[in-house]
Formats: sequence, structure tokens, C-alpha cells
Amino acid sequence: MGRLTAFPIGRRGLWALLVGVVAWRAITVGGAAYWASIEPELSLRLRADEPVALREVAKQRLNEGRDAQAVGFARRALSADPLDGEPYRVLAEVEVRRGDHAAARRWMELALQHSPEDTRVRAWLAEDAVQRRDIRRALALYDRYLQVAPEEADTTFAALLSLASDVSDRVFLVDALAGDPPWRTPFLTWAARTSKDPALLAALFEALRERGQLHRDESIAEVNRWVRERRWAEARAAWQDALPVAERDNSRVPVNGDFEATPSVPPFDWDITQTDGAEASIRALPEGVGHALVVQFLGRRTAFHHVRQLLLLKPARYVLSWRYRVDHLVTPRGLRWVVTCSDAVDQPVAGSMPVRGETLWTQATLAFEVLPGCDAQWLSLELDARIP
Repeated sequence: MGRLTAFPIGRRGLWALLVGVVAWRAITVGGAAYWASIEPELSLRLRADEPVALREVAKQRLNEGRDAQAVGFARRALSADPLDGEPYRVLAEVEVRRGDHAAARRWMELALQHSPEDTRVRAWLAEDAVQRRDIRRALALYDRYLQVAPEEADTTFAALLSLASDVSDRVFLVDALAGDPPWRTPFLTWAARTSKDPALLAALFEALRERGQLHRDESIAEVNRWVRERRWAEARAAWQDALPVAERDNSRVPVNGDFEATPSVPPFDWDITQTDGAEASIRALPEGVGHALVVQFLGRRTAFHHVRQLLLLKPARYVLSWRYRVDHLVTPRGLRWVVTCSDAVDQPVAGSMPVRGETLWTQATLAFEVLPGCDAQWLSLELDARIP
């Protein structure tokens, strides 16, 4: 009859066994973590409760339409790591497919609680809040969404603008904008550029004006919108509303013709833009009395037409007068003032005699006539040249 003989494990053997167990554990845990996002199912073969792998498989099953398995893996992921927000979102999206929006909302709120930067969760909850008429909640969600996902601004701005179409919702939107969030000016600039409903846009800007002054870039965006649409009355009114009260009664044409004030909102005040090869600015006169428009060319070819102002002159005869000085202006033809109709800027109504070379301060005038049908005119300073 056989006998079982026990061989005692020595101290060294015991340590070797323990080291082997620890090493194997480190390999499996480390390997599972490494493969969790890359090959989650391989990760689970190494470690069945790897939380990231469970979450990733849950998302895969959801995308494949295998909802029951998605729910199972999501729940296992939460058992392994209850602080991860993404499994909650998986459970919410399953409920959305089932049509249980109340349950989906509960899971989404948990997802937001644990993953506050998850943009998909914020977007869903914001849309859900709009549908439930909880506009304050929606705006709070959109506010944070725009901060964490600025690349989604256009989509979010469209959702915000849609709120302005309802008078009661517009009140909440204006309240939020009046708080001057960082996305306010980009949103209003976008709305002025893209809105297909001029009445809605006008109502939004008017409501904000009633709450205080618009920022300069916002006023420029609104005025430019009405100018593009040839809505001259609205453009002029929006421009005047952007001015301090003391400056609104300004009947001089051109506005700020003496260059004594910093230009306000173009284009009904001076629109001075920069271009390669030339610099234009308003500066104090070297004689110490008053200011002037100074244009400095930097010694290379440039197509200069970067100082202008929009006028709304009625049909009649007019005379433009000014003083100028030229210091070594080298150009084949010269610099001149040009008046054109806004609808035909390539067909000048009138142009002054070009100046170049060297002159002391000189008085000049330009007589011209505005004919019926020319409702708005551009006054611009430009190089009289067929090429730069």
C-alpha cells in the first residue's frame, strides 16, 4: 500500500512562492489596467473586475444595440467604481431608448454629479430642461457647457437663440446675458451674423439695451447686420443707442469730422482698420492744437482704402471741406477722398484731387451731388491707383 509523504517548504521556498504570487498579481492588475481602454475584453480576462474595461465594454454593447448586456456591464463597472460617471450615462441612454425619460434623467443627473465635465450629459440635460420648460436650469447647464466645450459653441448658440423666440423664455435668456458671462459677446456676435429672423434679433438686442449698455463689439455686430441688409433706419438707431446720451444729438456730417473724439461705433463714425504697408490713427497735432487723422505709408506697395464712414445723406448738393498736409508721399497718383453709393462702391459719386509729394497745411473742398436712389454713401480715404 502506498504512502503519502509530505515535504516541508523551507523559508526560502515560502518567500519564492509569495514573491511569485505578488508578481503574478502585479502582472495581471497592471496588464488589465494597460489593456482596459485599448482591448477591454482582453483586460477582463486578466482581471474580471477591472472598472475601466467594464465601462468600455458597456459602451461598446450600447453602440451595438445590445442594451441588456450594456446594462449588465455598466452595473458591474459601478460596483467596481461607483464614482465613475460614464456607466451612469450608459444606463441613462438605455432608458432613453426604452422611452423612460424620467429614469433617464435620474441616471443622467448621477452621471453629471460624478462626471461634471461630460459634455454629452450636459447637452442632454439642457435639452431635457428646455422641453420641461425649466429654462433657468437649461441656461445654467449651457453656461457650463460653453466653458468646457467651446468647440461646440455654434450648436449651443443655436439652442440659446431658439429660446429668444419665446417672449417668456427670452426674459430668462436676457437675465443670463445681463450677468455678462464670458460667452455673451461671442453669442451676440454670432446671432447678429447668422439669425434668419430680424425681428427676433432686434427684440433680443433691444431687451439687452433696456438692461444697460451693450458692449462695443456687440453694438458693432448689430449695426453691421442692419447695414448688410440695407436697413438704414435700424442701423442708425442702433448706432445712436450705442453712444453715451450726451453724444446722441450729433447732426454733424461726417461724424467726428474734427477727429477730436475717439471713434465710437463704426460705420457711422470713423472705421479705421489696419493693413500691411500702412498705418492709420488719430493723433494730436505736433503744433499742440487739436487732432488729425494721420496715415503713414511704410515704403511698400499697398492698396489703401482703410479709413471710411457711412453717411445717410438725402438727395441734394453738398460740399466736403478739409485741411491736409503731405510729408514725402511717394505714389504715382496720390491720396484722395472718395464718395460712393453703398450699392455701387465701384462707381464713385465724386472724388477729390489726389495729393502727393510735399505740402504745408492746405484747405480743400469737394462739391458733389447725391441723386435719388442713393440712400446711403461711403466716404473713404484711399490711394488713387489702379494697382497698389
